[in-house]
Amino acid sequence: MNTVNYNNNGAITDASYLGVDNNRLVVTNRPRNPGTFNVTTTDAYTALPANRATSFRLNNYTGKMVGIRRRHKKIVIDDFNDQDNSEWNTENGEMSYATAIEGKSAVSITGTVTKPFDHQITHGSEIHVSLITPHDGASSVSIYDNDGRPADESAFSINLNNYITPGSFAKLIIKLEVDDSLASCYIENINGERSTAFEGVAGIFGSGDMTFSVISITSENELTVDPIILFSRVYNPQEILISSSSFNFPCDEYLSEYEVVNLGSDPMNYSDNTDTIVLTGLYAT
Repeated sequence: MNTVNYNNNGAITDASYLGVDNNRLVVTNRPRNPGTFNVTTTDAYTALPANRATSFRLNNYTGKMVGIRRRHKKIVIDDFNDQDNSEWNTENGEMSYATAIEGKSAVSITGTVTKPFDHQITHGSEIHVSLITPHDGASSVSIYDNDGRPADESAFSINLNNYITPGSFAKLIIKLEVDDSLASCYIENINGERSTAFEGVAGIFGSGDMTFSVISITSENELTVDPIILFSRVYNPQEILISSSSFNFPCDEYLSEYEVVNLGSDPMNYSDNTDTIVLTGLYAT
């Protein structure tokens, strides 16, 4: 075990270090890795960057009226903590419980299992799936607009072997543009680094507005999954950031949980919202 000076912000480089101040052990909630960001918009609304964050401060020094709001409602499809698989169709697969990735428990999947979302997937929604791929054998994740679709008529599908190293952790960030029948997928590794698997791929979204959609997970060998989260796109009322204001906001995981709303270049003028505005901020992880 190593000790470092608590007041040296860059000295703690891994979890084996303890912070010490004047020979006293220090416990702190000081941000582990503070950073800066900016967001530019010439449109009605623009999401913040997809940086991992627990909180952030947004500054408005533009001289213009700006709004900010959360983009999604978080819905847990399954975190497997209750160890109850009764809502899953396991007719063509098996599920057993495994060491948790998050929370208390994870699930190990062999074969094909499916589960309905029981929530409409709206345009711009995201599905996050955390998993550990098997060391060998094919595995995939798909989303269908209903459980009667053939396997080759998915709204979204990804062959994990093409993008993820066998036996490693990854988080899928699946974005569905329902109105345009397009799907995109981003992959985060264990260090939180995000890469693009594909963007804007056409799929079969049907005519039911993704009201009866299901997730299907297939693996030849044990694929560990935990959890599955739906971030349903919503349009909340915005908080107003007047010029020369600065406010703090909490995050679950990402800055991109929020979006800025361009209300116009002048107070009470809501039609001139095409002028470019640039906001700056600080975030903590």
